Amino acid sequence: MQVYVGRLPTKVDTPARTLAGFTKVEPAPGHRRTIRVAVSRRFLSYWDESKNRWVTPVGKVPVHVGRSAADLEYAGTVTVHQRRASMMRSDRSSAPASRPLACAVALLSRRVRPPGGR
Repeated sequence: MQVYVGRLPTKVDTPARTLAGFTKVEPAPGHRRTIRVAVSRRFLSYWDESKNRWVTPVGKVPVHVGRSAADLEYAGTVTVHQRRASMMRSDRSSAPASRPLACAVALLSRRVRPPGGR
């Protein structure tokens, strides 16, 4: 399973999608399981040349999960705060629950329809 982060919430041009973490999963047909993939804060940061250091912008970052970049099945957002990240469950309108950054991506819940799929 691969985890990708989208553009960062900054005026600096950042990649549209970056592979931020992955794990090998052997799914059993018809079974559900929770998969945890640690995502380093570095993947939610960019190099600021004027400050000569990594900067982690505060705000919402799109996250996609799937078997490959061409097969992304789940999507959501991670809200980055100064020292923590919160997961916004994309299938609910409730306030985000605060979670450590390494666990936030495990809570993605909205299944993405394949192009042309139902």
